[in-house]
Amino acid sequence: MSASAPRSRAATGSPARAIVASAGTDAVAVLLFAAVGRLAHEESATPAGVVATAWPFLTGLLLGWAALVALHLHPRRRLAAALPITGTLVFGMLLRRLVGSAGTPLAFVAVATAVVTALLLGWRSLDLYVRRRSSRL
Repeated sequence: MSASAPRSRAATGSPARAIVASAGTDAVAVLLFAAVGRLAHEESATPAGVVATAWPFLTGLLLGWAALVALHLHPRRRLAAALPITGTLVFGMLLRRLVGSAGTPLAFVAVATAVVTALLLGWRSLDLYVRRRSSRL
């Protein structure tokens, strides 16, 4: 085992812990997206309302995470975020259109894509910055 392996393992934690923490953070980000969207459209941001808005995207997120885990990708890597982001957006929009009463106008798709991507990449970038900075100390 190389000399850098213990530091790398300590910095990222166990794979199971990284998966649970990362998936949880992604889910919180999707709930935040739904809550802010509801508030922006002057709808109440009650827990039931937020979940009603978020469920298609949370379902898509779950499908993206299933792919990420099946491919054995490290969840905190920014490149691995492509699967949860894609799942959230593609399946979230499909479910919203097919099952929900809300449509998917192009403006909504564009804003949702920008916000979900920023949130799911943003926390990973911040996590990477903090881990790199703490490893230098």
